[in-house]
Amino acid sequence: MAGKPKPTPERRCKNCNKKMYRKRFSGRLEDFGAFMRRVYCNQTCMAEGYVSDTPSQQQLMKRARKFLTNQCASCGTSQNLQSHHIDQNRANNCVENIQTLCISCHAVHHHHARRVGKTVAGRMECRGLPPEYLTESLNLKPSEIP
Repeated sequence: MAGKPKPTPERRCKNCNKKMYRKRFSGRLEDFGAFMRRVYCNQTCMAEGYVSDTPSQQQLMKRARKFLTNQCASCGTSQNLQSHHIDQNRANNCVENIQTLCISCHAVHHHHARRVGKTVAGRMECRGLPPEYLTESLNLKPSEIP
């Protein structure tokens, strides 16, 4: 038995601030939950609303992947590589702030930093890599090798 539809709260479009109404599809009223999740009044507003000055986390991570080298800076593996932000600021994608780590070393590094109470993880030390790799691939001077 179909009852009265729920009273619809007033919702406004995030982009143009127009009042939004529940849509009708083949004579049926839009689902209440779908209406409550809707943020924009139409697709045009949605497209304009997505254009923003601040990039999303996915866009920032994609930018950081451009600076990956072909080996983990800690263990030397070439599989499952990730970009580690030394200052933990994903928006800072300069070459000096990106360190290539495998997923395992990256997790261990952040776990260890949290255990010792560091708020910024910093650069991970290199374990068992030959000095040639450090000087040639990472462009480090011999005095900078940890």
